[in-house]
Amino acid sequence: MHLLILNQSAEDYKKALAPKFPEISIHAVSKEEEIGNFIEKTDILLTIRISDHLIEKASKLKWVQALTTGVDYIINLPSLRKEVLITSTRGTHGPQMSEIALLLMLALNRNFP
Repeated sequence: MHLLILNQSAEDYKKALAPKFPEISIHAVSKEEEIGNFIEKTDILLTIRISDHLIEKASKLKWVQALTTGVDYIINLPSLRKEVLITSTRGTHGPQMSEIALLLMLALNRNFP
């Protein structure tokens, strides 16, 4: 199994995932230009955005994990095959958003700067 991480923090993700999944070959890059031929054997893609040109080359791609809540950009890529599973980070920030909303209401009520 081959995982491609395309993100500015790709190396950090790799450091966290590699020990937990030693059977997976992980390629971490911050720019599309650094991917090279790895895209052709990629099974899993972890990213925010990717070009249609690279998706077209990803013939073995089975799963895209978007690092965003929305996935419109990914699902609208013309070369994305219908059988590729798309997942997102939707819902992971719910508790924190509730906390910050409550905090800001209190700050407004108490005239905090």
